[in-house]
Amino acid sequence: MLLDLLQEEGGKGGQALAAQPTLKRLVLSDNSIGDAGVASLASAVGAGGFAPLVRLYLDRNPIGDAGAEALAAVLIRMDELEWLALQRCAIGAAGMGALTAAVNKGALSNAEYLY
Repeated sequence: MLLDLLQEEGGKGGQALAAQPTLKRLVLSDNSIGDAGVASLASAVGAGGFAPLVRLYLDRNPIGDAGAEALAAVLIRMDELEWLALQRCAIGAAGMGALTAAVNKGALSNAEYLY
């Protein structure tokens, strides 16, 4: 059984997670989350969710350039984020360029661990 909290029922699961004021670590590693799932997560961040998040694990998912670009667009709003795991995803040059540009604009200023 697979439960995709970011996409099921219009993303309500993701919205519920995003609204948790004490959520510090979100581990979504190896969960078949693709670009649409990351776009849903980014939408929740854009709406003010996941503000206290310190660690975000998205590694080993089929996230491509579109997902990386969606995430890059909201990373600046994730002030507390110290760890971001994206290894073993399908992110190409365009997605890496978007992430790099976000960092160059001040995103992930508290980051200790990026891979």
